Amino acid sequence: MKRIVIITEILLAFLMGLIVGAQCRKNLLFLENNIKQIMNLSFSNIKFSERNEEKTAMKFYEDFLQGRNTAFSETMGKIGIEDIIIPKGEPEKHYYSKYALLDLDKDGLKELHVKSARYYYILKYKDNNLIIWTQLSPYSEPLNNGAFLEHRVFSAPSYKVYSYSMLDGNGSEIFELNFGTYDINYNGVQDNEDEYYFEGEKIEKDMWDRLTDKYLSVGSDKIEWVILFEETT
Repeated sequence: MKRIVIITEILLAFLMGLIVGAQCRKNLLFLENNIKQIMNLSFSNIKFSERNEEKTAMKFYEDFLQGRNTAFSETMGKIGIEDIIIPKGEPEKHYYSKYALLDLDKDGLKELHVKSARYYYILKYKDNNLIIWTQLSPYSEPLNNGAFLEHRVFSAPSYKVYSYSMLDGNGSEIFELNFGTYDINYNGVQDNEDEYYFEGEKIEKDMWDRLTDKYLSVGSDKIEWVILFEETT
């Protein structure tokens, strides 16, 4: 009789184990599915939030270009689109001007670049405000790699000045190189008779070509500008 009781208890324990095991597997499966749903919901909320922020930023940029709002910085104050593209005191005139949307700081949100014959501002949407990220020389152009190249041409004698620079995530300059050429023989060609400078040092043409090629060859063909005004009036 005692043996029967023991066998019965063993069978009951075994059956309970099966039931508990099945319930555990069921609970684990339920938990796993819920975790997946929670994770999917979390990621979808992040993407939704990013899409909302991008949409809001584009609206701020559109309003700025249409003259419906302004951008601000503590150092430069407040500016509107008219301050960039219209000569002061001459509301009937305008500068050659264009704009582009670029993500230079690689935070996933594009900045608004507004450039005219006289000014170059980069604006950024942040915390429900439109801020002036930085102001650059109108002779500067953004490059495909996120850097900038300023190129100016002077005369008497003819010489070219270049400045290659990079900005940090706050729009502050963190790297700059300066180089240039002087057309000493006035023939309009960069040859061995001319003078070449790199960071203030006079060097030979071959060395100048080698040092500057990686900066001058970057290019800006991937930058898509939209023209606001074709010419300065």
